[in-house]
Amino acid sequence: MRQLLFLALSMSRGGILLSAKNSCKLLSMPKKKNPAAVALGRRGAKKRNERLTAEQRSEIARKAVQARWEKAKKAAQKVRKER
Repeated sequence: MRQLLFLALSMSRGGILLSAKNSCKLLSMPKKKNPAAVALGRRGAKKRNERLTAEQRSEIARKAVQARWEKAKKAAQKVRKER
């Protein structure tokens, strides 16, 4: 009989928490970020955002969502293999 796997994802501070049938596993722990580097990154992101068209921003966002889902699928497969 095929078992259904319940998967809950929590993206908090870069870590992914997987919950599958009452077992939880933290896949990655984030490192502390340099505040100065974060500020520079924000400035660069703002400038980049200003020069992109709405269509380009939409495409970038679409690719980002697909990448997150692929990452979640791989993590779920890893959990299934461990069982």
